[in-house]
Amino acid sequence: MLAVEQSGSNMIPYAMAQVMASHLGMPVEKGIIQINRVGHTGASGWHRLTHPAVFEVSVKKGIEYLIVDDFVGQDGTIANLRDHVVANGRSLVDAVALADKPNSAKLSLRQETLQELRDKHGQELETFWRELTGHGLEYLTGSEARYLHRADDAQQIRTRILEETD
Repeated sequence: MLAVEQSGSNMIPYAMAQVMASHLGMPVEKGIIQINRVGHTGASGWHRLTHPAVFEVSVKKGIEYLIVDDFVGQDGTIANLRDHVVANGRSLVDAVALADKPNSAKLSLRQETLQELRDKHGQELETFWRELTGHGLEYLTGSEARYLHRADDAQQIRTRILEETD
């Protein structure tokens, strides 16, 4: 998969996948395309939340996939690709990254973190998030939920998100 950045295609994940495939005796899938420019490099968490990577995936049935990325910030790109692969009925083994931000190594959202987010920001955030994304807070990554939890209140989240989407 080629990551599309503002300055062009990021070849690091593809090169990393080639090296890993060579050592593991696995093929590299070339039918996974990021179809939008997200501009995540150096971007704020608000930008990352409002500009998710979108994929066009031509995956093969019966093959297990390992997602390879160069850097994990809020886990959104890996989560979006994972969701797309799984939604298309394919198997996902795992994901690996060359580097990550502290506390981003674990993709999944812990129930305790989700409950803390809901307790702090209440139904106002849940409703806004569902209107914005089409799904509830339970689909956030752990890092995304922790980022939202740091906001003072749901109104601050709404304001920052809307500023990024203008």
